[in-house]
Amino acid sequence: MLAGYISSWGGIQSMASSATDALERMVLSVYDKKPYNFVIVDHAVQNEAGEDLIRILKSDQNFHKSVIVYNRSGESGAADVNCDIQIDKSMEASEVHKLFLEAWKEKDNQKKLPLVDKVKTSSKTEVIKWTDKTVLLVEDNSVNQMVATKMLHKLIDNIDVASDGLEAIQLFCKNSYDIIYMDLQMPSMDGLEATQKIRELECENDLEQTFIIAMTANAMAGDREICLEAGMDDYITKPIVYEKLKGSLIKYLASNTSEDQVFYAASERALIDYAKIEELKEITGGDLEFLHELINAYILQAEEILGAFDPSIKDDGLSKLKFNLHSLKGISYNVGASYIGDLCSSIESDITDEAFDVENAAFDQLGEAFAKTKEEMLKLLSQ
Repeated sequence: MLAGYISSWGGIQSMASSATDALERMVLSVYDKKPYNFVIVDHAVQNEAGEDLIRILKSDQNFHKSVIVYNRSGESGAADVNCDIQIDKSMEASEVHKLFLEAWKEKDNQKKLPLVDKVKTSSKTEVIKWTDKTVLLVEDNSVNQMVATKMLHKLIDNIDVASDGLEAIQLFCKNSYDIIYMDLQMPSMDGLEATQKIRELECENDLEQTFIIAMTANAMAGDREICLEAGMDDYITKPIVYEKLKGSLIKYLASNTSEDQVFYAASERALIDYAKIEELKEITGGDLEFLHELINAYILQAEEILGAFDPSIKDDGLSKLKFNLHSLKGISYNVGASYIGDLCSSIESDITDEAFDVENAAFDQLGEAFAKTKEEMLKLLSQ
């Protein structure tokens, strides 16, 4: 519920896996001179780690401008926690919103909350939507297609979908697009090659250059430069977050942009990222039928990918293994199966072309985690 409130205010949320992870991210945010404006610590953080985190944040002057919020478990009154504000599930969005604004002002922050200040808490927030623009989504994975298309339809009416680079070029030759969202790793023709071909066609036919934005699950140093060298204008990382997608459309389709408010949530490690589930509910307008269809599609596709893992794989099969891990990671993050995504990322980072110890890889852990995730997701669908 809280995740839905924050999303409706235009806030970008980030989830930590533990109190330690949260503290590390807070330190890095201060080091980068981009401190989080709000830190929301959930009551579910294991043992007393949440309260310890709050004590550290409140006692360190580096974090004095961040509003520390404690999301308590019940409605029975304030917990004995030294935070700036406390909230619980009984509160309406307008009440929480008011508390956030008041706490921010009490911090004597000079920085304005650009999106939160504009929210009308008694009615729906204004939604930007382009009816005269056309987007081409190039993505080979059907689950990722479903998620990205649903998000885009909240913002833009005209969307075409291509499943690989070759199909993207065919559609580009027939239609005019304002923005192309291009996946990088695809069969037949990857995103970089497809982009280079599109740029050649634009040059040969004296066409105005189309904005091309890469979508990649990798956030490695140098990725941006590789994308720019191929002729892309920008890139966003997977899993695709609604606010990132919205921000890229505003950046390239509108003349003015708004700075996004950053929120921070800390909670215990879970199989499912329920903030992501709430985001999916929000962007679909509460379309539970679509959510059921999406989760069922994810389960089927994940089972297919997991069934393709070969424990006796040799070096010549590493590229296929990497591709499968990459695919499973992407679709897992997109539907909120965050623990599966993290495991895939961990195994993926261990793989090298020279040596990879399959025996010690976390495939058994991945299978067990998926079984539990599937069970939890099916329970979610039955609610």
